[in-house]
Amino acid sequence: MDGVEVAEDLTKMFSEKEVPEWAELLDNADLPHVYFITFAALIATGFSFVFPWFITQFLSPNSAQF
Repeated sequence: MDGVEVAEDLTKMFSEKEVPEWAELLDNADLPHVYFITFAALIATGFSFVFPWFITQFLSPNSAQF
């Protein structure tokens, strides 16, 4: 799977699956299972969708590493 397909699967997971099914989908997802980095990247991405860039940089100053 490429990055777009993985992102689509994750997006569909939140909108179409029940919460108990999320763990199974994340375990089988084609992404690194270093959960600290994966979780941080998801949070930083969420910040960038919700807030202007200067606020995102303040909230997650190490997000450029991801």
